[in-house]
Amino acid sequence: MKIAILGYGLEGRSAERWYKKHEPEAEITVMEKYDGEDLSGYDLAVRSPSVPPYKIVGARQVTSVTREFMERCPAVVVGVTGTKGKGTTASFVASILEAAGRRTHLLGNIGEPALDALDEVRADDVVVYEMSSYQLWDVEKSPHVAVIVPIEEAHLDVHRDMADYVGAKANIVKHQGANDVVIYDRTNRLATEVASRSAGEKIGYPTEGFDYEVGLLGAHNLRNAEAAVRAVEVLGVTDRAVIQKGIADFKGLPHRLALVREVDGVEYVNDSISTTLTSLRAAILESFDKPLVLIVGGVDQGMGMEAELAKVMDNPKVKMVLLIGQTGPKIAAELEKLGKAHEVVGTMGAAVTRAREVAESGDVVLLSPSAPSFDMFKNYVERGEKFMELVNSW
Repeated sequence: MKIAILGYGLEGRSAERWYKKHEPEAEITVMEKYDGEDLSGYDLAVRSPSVPPYKIVGARQVTSVTREFMERCPAVVVGVTGTKGKGTTASFVASILEAAGRRTHLLGNIGEPALDALDEVRADDVVVYEMSSYQLWDVEKSPHVAVIVPIEEAHLDVHRDMADYVGAKANIVKHQGANDVVIYDRTNRLATEVASRSAGEKIGYPTEGFDYEVGLLGAHNLRNAEAAVRAVEVLGVTDRAVIQKGIADFKGLPHRLALVREVDGVEYVNDSISTTLTSLRAAILESFDKPLVLIVGGVDQGMGMEAELAKVMDNPKVKMVLLIGQTGPKIAAELEKLGKAHEVVGTMGAAVTRAREVAESGDVVLLSPSAPSFDMFKNYVERGEKFMELVNSW
């Protein structure tokens, strides 16, 4: 058997380990970068999330880490997808289940690669799987409990169009049956539309009666917590004290609205995980009541969102916008039309230096790029760590 592993990030490496262990006679070839080469000589192509299925040519069979895991997993799976909030929601679910004494595996974007955990998963465990559109692209089995947080326009530099993006997300419910459940944000049009494709029970949120205490910043995290509670209720976890403990035990994701330090009365907050308009909107409108100096910008995904970003930042709370990365000049042009104070500073170092000059006691300097990081950094983690390094160097 000849296997081609396409891409060699976390999931590509995980796939290599899996097939070496479970298909020891196979001939495995790793292609760190794949761009449509003919794979007719291979029995199986294992794509990484970054490799679109439509680019793969010639292989007799195509699969992925997520597809292989879902077909083999013996346990109940809670799958969480959406554009923003899926990592926090998945973490809330896992934390509550652990507080309830359930053996839980947190996998996917937010946890370890799924195939690394598969041999350890038992039938009475629960798997909580954060699922991106790239991971869902070609799955043929849906989770028993699907959670859909808000879906917004994103990743159109990789997906062919918005229909392709939403269609990939919809695979989380496409193969559900009547005994399965989908939990969805009923205030979000696309989440509601995707949920309607499920053959299972449909549970919408938010609801007026949700009254658990959530320690994370922002009203959006209250919604994320409610989505998680509805999911664990489906699995029989209903004790209020246990649920509250699980919510309290989760302290938030790294690089998500995390206070780095306070200097001269100014709070410096790292929200590097922000890659969309939705996350920037939540940060400005729902998370702070102090004046904001924003650091925004990153990879240009070609979605034409600059005008919408500018409208969100045209808010009385925002006193200055410092722009970095490829999208910086385009956003600046839109902010100029609105008469909003801004500067194109280019680099993270220049942005942090200028932010310190502009900010006054009582302000918040917020890194919330609302774009991917690949134009300047390896990933959002490296971007956030650079911000923290600069802020902590004073």
